Amino acid sequence: MSRAEAVHVDTTSDDVPALERQRPTRTYLGMAWRSFRANPTAMAGLVVLVVMVALALGAGVLSEYVTGHTTYDQDLSASFKAIGEDGYLLGSDAYGRDVATRLLYGARVSLGVAGLSIIGAMAIGVSWGVAAGYFGGWIDNALMRVVDVLLAIPTLFMLLLIASMWTMGPVALGFIIASLGWQTVSRLVRGEVLSLRERDFIEAARLIGASDRRIMFRYILPNVAPTVIVWAGLTVPALILWEASLSYLGLGIQQPTPSWGNMLSDAQLVWSYSATLVFLPGLAIFVTVFAINLVGNGLRDALDPRLSE
Repeated sequence: MSRAEAVHVDTTSDDVPALERQRPTRTYLGMAWRSFRANPTAMAGLVVLVVMVALALGAGVLSEYVTGHTTYDQDLSASFKAIGEDGYLLGSDAYGRDVATRLLYGARVSLGVAGLSIIGAMAIGVSWGVAAGYFGGWIDNALMRVVDVLLAIPTLFMLLLIASMWTMGPVALGFIIASLGWQTVSRLVRGEVLSLRERDFIEAARLIGASDRRIMFRYILPNVAPTVIVWAGLTVPALILWEASLSYLGLGIQQPTPSWGNMLSDAQLVWSYSATLVFLPGLAIFVTVFAINLVGNGLRDALDPRLSE
C-alpha cells in the first residue's frame, strides 16, 4: 500500500476523532503571537529592544572584555578622543571617560528606571482598577475620586518638585515615577472589569462558590491582561523620556552614575568640542523609544480580537 493510500484510508476510518484531538489548539495567545510575528515592523522593534536590553544587562562583561574601561575611569589627558582613537570605541568625554562604557551603563540605568516604573505602576493601577470595578458602589466611587484628584495634578511638575527637594537614585526615581503614573491604567482596567463582572462565566463562578479573590485573580485578571500589556507597551517610551528629561535638567540621576539623560546634560556644555557626545546618547534614546513604540503598536494590533486570525 502506498503512503498516499495509507493516509487516505486512515482519514476515512473511525480514528478521525483521535486525529482531530492531535491537532494543536488555537489559543488566543497563540493567534496573537502569530499575528505579531506577521508584523515585520513590530518584529524589528522587538529585535532592537532585545539587543538594547542585552547590552544593558551585559554592561559589566562588555566593559571588561570589549571596551577595557570602567564607567568611572578618568584621564584628563585623553579628553575628547575621536571614535576609535587610542582604544576608545566611541570616543571619550571631557573627563577622558569612555563613552561606549558609559552608554552601556546608562542603558542599564535608563531602562532599569523605566522597567521598575512600569512594573510598579501596573501593580498599583491594576489592583486599584480591579477593586473599583469588581466591588462597585461606594468603594468604586471612593477609589475613582482619588484617581480623579491625582489626574488633576500635573505629573511632570510633581516630578520636578520632588526631584528638586531630594536627590534620588535609580530605584527611588523608579518608585516615584510609578507612584505618579498608575492612574490611567487603573481607569482602563476599571472599565474592563465593569463589563466583565456581569458576564456569564463570572456568574457561574459565583454560583459554584468561588471567592472574590479567586474570581479576580483567576477569571478577571487574565481577561484584562491584553489591555494592560498594550498600555505598558505604549507607556514605557514616555517613562524613558521622563527619566532622560529629569536627568538632563540635573534633577534625576546624578553624576558620576551615568544615564542617557545626564550624558546629554554634560554634553551640552562641550558640544563644540565633540558633537558625538550629544549625538550618541540622543541616538540611544531615539532608537530605544522608537523600538518600544513599534512593539507597542504591534501588541495593540495582535491582541485586538477583531484583528486576530
